[in-house]
Amino acid sequence: FRECIDVNLTGAFVLSQAVAEAMGENGRIIHLASVSSLVANTQYAAYASSKAALSQLVRVLAREWAPKNITVNAIGPAMIETPMTEEYLAKPEFREQAVAVIPMGRLAEPRDLMGTIILLLADGGTFITGQTIYVDGGRTLV
Repeated sequence: FRECIDVNLTGAFVLSQAVAEAMGENGRIIHLASVSSLVANTQYAAYASSKAALSQLVRVLAREWAPKNITVNAIGPAMIETPMTEEYLAKPEFREQAVAVIPMGRLAEPRDLMGTIILLLADGGTFITGQTIYVDGGRTLV
């Protein structure tokens, strides 16, 4: 549990502080949250708790740094097909289970996050702060 909090929450907090200090005025910080911050999956208490806390950290830091024109947001994807999830998803029963809870009927790919990241970094995202945007194929609707 402690390791999960250290990586997903403490790491994000320390890194955010360092980046915000280096930015001074004007900047964008984007964290990687998860649908697990909203969805109660069994056997993921540490991970889900750390990601839920990260979403709250995003809100608090956004409020604190808004006067400096630094936006702080997070993207909350569903299961993404990456080298990190490859071994888990190689088991047909796990892949089927992961896809079954996504209304769009497929797992996310890294490219699925790009549009949201671009929006948050572009001029169109200058007034978006303190948000966790779920890019999840409808997973949080289930």
